[in-house]
Amino acid sequence: MQLSFEGCEPASSMPKSHARLGTPAFRKAGEDRLLLPNALEEEIPESHPVRMIKLAVQHVDLSAIKQRYEHKGGIPYPPENLLAVVLFGMTEGIRSSRGLEERCRYDLRYRFLMDGLMPDDRTFGRFLERIDPVSEEVFSSFNALLQSKGMCKVRRVGVDGVKTQGSSSWWKHQAASDLPPSDPEACKLYSHGRHLVGYNAQFAVDLDEGTIAGVAVVCEQNDFHAIPAVIEAVERQSGSIPCSVVADAGYDSCDNIETLESKGIDSVIDAAKPVPAEVAEDAEGVLRCPAGRRIVLAGHRSYGGVTNDYYRPEGGCKGCPLRAQCGFKGKNVQVPSGADVGARFRNRARLESAMYSGAMKSRRTVERVFAIRNHCDKFGRILRRGAVKALTELILWAASFNLRVWARLVRTLFRQFLDLFKGSWPAKYGLPAGCPRYAGRGSCCLKTKRNFPWFA
Repeated sequence: MQLSFEGCEPASSMPKSHARLGTPAFRKAGEDRLLLPNALEEEIPESHPVRMIKLAVQHVDLSAIKQRYEHKGGIPYPPENLLAVVLFGMTEGIRSSRGLEERCRYDLRYRFLMDGLMPDDRTFGRFLERIDPVSEEVFSSFNALLQSKGMCKVRRVGVDGVKTQGSSSWWKHQAASDLPPSDPEACKLYSHGRHLVGYNAQFAVDLDEGTIAGVAVVCEQNDFHAIPAVIEAVERQSGSIPCSVVADAGYDSCDNIETLESKGIDSVIDAAKPVPAEVAEDAEGVLRCPAGRRIVLAGHRSYGGVTNDYYRPEGGCKGCPLRAQCGFKGKNVQVPSGADVGARFRNRARLESAMYSGAMKSRRTVERVFAIRNHCDKFGRILRRGAVKALTELILWAASFNLRVWARLVRTLFRQFLDLFKGSWPAKYGLPAGCPRYAGRGSCCLKTKRNFPWFA
């Protein structure tokens, strides 16, 4: 049997009604709306967090995302609405595409953020793929918005890491397992008595404001070598470098201290190993023992393939007039080969100085961020595979966290301003020149001018 195509006319070259050509034109609000036009606006309270998220998304630069839309295909959903839904979903632990689709259909808050549009799960999946290459640019736009409102100054930064389980089906394995991971970019980690496959998520938190200044993903068990990656992430995502970095003993190394000092950053790192209290730098930056003798290189030793340099007082301790009462006699200072022997001593001097007194206590702000992420927002694992996609999820959560800090501060200030203008300033607030909620944290709510643009 032979097929004949005679009499068949070619298909029309006219584009379909739903297709787009040239510059993408996004869907308009109300096209899929089933409720009355004003029902969404009337049902959402004025003080609800979704309004702050929607307002913030409308004022950030999303050109990096819009440029990733192709010039052919169906009419896309507005990226502002999709991003607002994703950020609000982060606050409730709703991160899957199907979960977001369901709430855009039945939850009034999500429908308010979408202006009545109802995208499906594939729309959210494609949207996240568009964000992956430009996630840091999106986070930088949010931080720039907060900086214009007086937040995210990035002066004192606390750095810490949290082991996060990846999208792997065999995380409950033993350490000796040779099975290949389903996420090839993830690494084997050990955290809180269990083995898992995932990523070491590094967070840099502004200790004055409580906002997140930078996020990085490290595929290593320890935090020992994570400082350079974190500082580079803060510089890209916040546009500036901090004045000081506060970290726990897991970051204590000569290389980390030298890296921070080379960028003009004060390192305030808790000591992993005790530093000899009898040795200190003089005004010229030279290490000296209690008798005033210089600490000089005495030799090299290798253990397990690692070479260390040993430093001792020049001329030794023999014949020293303070030998009888010196606590450093017969001892030496050991550092990795080629490292600056005075790095950890300078770090100790900063840690014990009056300027950084209480720095280790203020570092608990980072722990509170982790507690909110894990317990309140239910961010127990990364849902997508790959280091880039893992970073995207962490950055989107960090953006939602910063917006909540901003919204909470705005609500607090607004209530206090109302009390002040009504002439009934509560005695528990103290003087109007400072807010008790942020007293002692380097932030003054009423006295500084940085808060007034929030009400403009």
